[in-house]
Amino acid sequence: MLTRRPIHILDASLLYKLFLDSPNYFKSISATHPTLQEVSTDIVHALQDERRRLELLFKDLECVGYLDYKFDYPKKGDTTINLVLVPDHLRGLGYGRAAIHALEAELQGRYTQLLAGVYAADRSSEQFWVRLGYHFARDARPLMFWYAKSLGRPADLAPDTLEPGGFNERAALK
Repeated sequence: MLTRRPIHILDASLLYKLFLDSPNYFKSISATHPTLQEVSTDIVHALQDERRRLELLFKDLECVGYLDYKFDYPKKGDTTINLVLVPDHLRGLGYGRAAIHALEAELQGRYTQLLAGVYAADRSSEQFWVRLGYHFARDARPLMFWYAKSLGRPADLAPDTLEPGGFNERAALK
């Protein structure tokens, strides 16, 4: 069974190792992996943002991935997945899919939709999200595409504040 647990600052070296074990991801986005110092800094910043979550994924005692997401971003009612990362040698075993399905179930009825930002050059990530039932939502080229999946209407958002596609910013500002 796959489990998730929040990252602590002491996990920086473990997350750094996950990044090192994922060269194909960084190659697909034409980037180098972050340094250990950059990983540590990002964890510190994330822990200061009450809407952001960084989690490690475990199968038994083995760390098999990483999940980074943010609540109410870009709009209230949305949750945006910044990254789901599984090391190259573990890809295709269902860990990323299991983590996303668990997150969807946890957020169902509490948030309007899940969004996933995909680098335009990362075709394997695009295919991953489409296989999970996400649909093309936004074109943010040249760098990104956004994919989305509806989670239903949250109980705390009244029906008249929602448009068919999700949260209505104009109604919220009234």
